[in-house]
Amino acid sequence: MDSEDIDKKIPVVKENNPAFDSISKFANAAKAPSEAMNRLAEVAKSQTEALGKVAEMTHVNTNIITDILAKTNIDAITNVAKSNFEAMQSASQLAQTIAESVSKSISPLMNMFASIDRGGFEKFNEEFGWLEAISMAYASELQKELKINGKNAVWDRLIKDFSDVDFLKSIKDDIVKYELLKNRTDVVIRAIEHHQNKDYISSIPLFLSQIEGILWDMGIKEKLIENNPNSNYMIDIKGNIIRDKSGKAIECGLGELLMKLYGKDSKLSDHTKNEIFSKNLRHPVLHGRKTDYNTVVNSTMLVLLLYMLIEKISEYPK
Repeated sequence: MDSEDIDKKIPVVKENNPAFDSISKFANAAKAPSEAMNRLAEVAKSQTEALGKVAEMTHVNTNIITDILAKTNIDAITNVAKSNFEAMQSASQLAQTIAESVSKSISPLMNMFASIDRGGFEKFNEEFGWLEAISMAYASELQKELKINGKNAVWDRLIKDFSDVDFLKSIKDDIVKYELLKNRTDVVIRAIEHHQNKDYISSIPLFLSQIEGILWDMGIKEKLIENNPNSNYMIDIKGNIIRDKSGKAIECGLGELLMKLYGKDSKLSDHTKNEIFSKNLRHPVLHGRKTDYNTVVNSTMLVLLLYMLIEKISEYPK
């Protein structure tokens, strides 16, 4: 029983209370003796037998009547308080019952969490926490692989699973399905085919350029970036370009865009910014300064990133 139910059990003393009505009537009777007997007769119908006898008196003793009515009022209030106390007791007992039930339900869950290999998951989260779109079941399998066989074994599993023909076909289907990706269909599908054919020299530059373009398109979709080709100007909620004090349009870097899209605490955002679109991969590859980039791990990492971007795009309103 909540406080609202308890309140409903407490009658209003002033309104709809026979005792209070009686006090008012007798107060008026004291001021207008000619009306006192009529009012006392009406009260006698609803009051106790004692009040009926008082109403028959020729000379009304106002003080005695007041004492009687006061006692009646006190009795009414006492009964209300008693009812209220009993209701509060019932509510307390109900709350205790609920608490005991919840405690019994939670105990097995707490025991389950207590049995989890926290150290193993922390290590997995440190190495592969950026795989934010994978299921818990799959993450658990990878965590066990990491614990038993090490990091390279996890990558072997990822390479196998994300080079699977059926999986890559599903990615191709998604490229066509979502409006935001349709203008990239030919290029991205070609990159996927290069990956499937183990032509990583070709797949990696295509993935890098197209994924970067997809990120900017996502920024436009989420109304973070001006909707203009090659623009990286930030906009406000009204769609106006944000400018500094001198009136210059404020540009958004890719790292900042990732943070806006995925949140400042996102490991996917950090990994993409620090390991992919950085001096470690994107800059030297696309600027022609690095030629030994063609590894299966780099290509698979980009397929994984593409997959996670598609997962986020799938949540956009159509």
